[in-house]
Amino acid sequence: MSTPALAGLAALALHASPARAEDTVGADLVGSWRFDVVVTTRAQVPILGEAVVETHKVMLATVRRDPAGALRQSHVACGMYARSNRRVAETWFPPSFVAAMHEQEYGLQVRAEAAGEHVSATVSPVHLGWDPGQSGGVMPRQADAPGVVDGDRDGQPGVTVHVRAPLFGQVSVYVVQHSVTALDGWRHDPDTIRGSARLARLEQRALGASNPLFATNVPLAPDDDRSWFSMRRVPEGTTCLDLDRVEAPEAGTPASERAGAPTSR
Repeated sequence: MSTPALAGLAALALHASPARAEDTVGADLVGSWRFDVVVTTRAQVPILGEAVVETHKVMLATVRRDPAGALRQSHVACGMYARSNRRVAETWFPPSFVAAMHEQEYGLQVRAEAAGEHVSATVSPVHLGWDPGQSGGVMPRQADAPGVVDGDRDGQPGVTVHVRAPLFGQVSVYVVQHSVTALDGWRHDPDTIRGSARLARLEQRALGASNPLFATNVPLAPDDDRSWFSMRRVPEGTTCLDLDRVEAPEAGTPASERAGAPTSR
């Protein structure tokens, strides 16, 4: 090779831009993950007193890089479970409720720090049982209000949650909900991320019920100290149907107590 050619290569090497840290940190997160979020809320229930409820959402997440190089995460809901310290009633979410939770996509921020890789995200808003475009952005308060939709296509307004209580049997409650969840965690190993889940916004209202006694609304207070999330890597091609077999629910969680319950897509 001629001297001028060698000089040209040397010049290119000197002026080549090094890889930016933000382009390499978290690069190996791309792939499929079991994504669990457990949020805890407190409510003052008439007669019963304070109720503490853990709601466990099980999802299948996919992490990718967009054309600009930023990390993006999307997820689909696979199951939804609830557990309360008040055992007099049991709440469960039918498959139609899970199906009403559409796929979401949002940015995933990963930052290298002295303690390791810090991972955070604000999950895109969830509007269950109502359309903010039809209601002016205000969550409906009545079944016939503008914006109410039959989100789970069961013929009732909003989305339906089932409650089983002594003396009453199974009761269907029709609700609308607006929530935003913020995630803040750390990468524990190449295949595991854990951290806190904070409800940045939570609004819920019962529009009606198959038994009117259950169409009540009590203020919900998020307990962020007892809310958390985890992500565990799963093989490409994993589906909601085989998620529990590939990566089992963590012991002690609401999902582990209801393993095999018919809530998955």
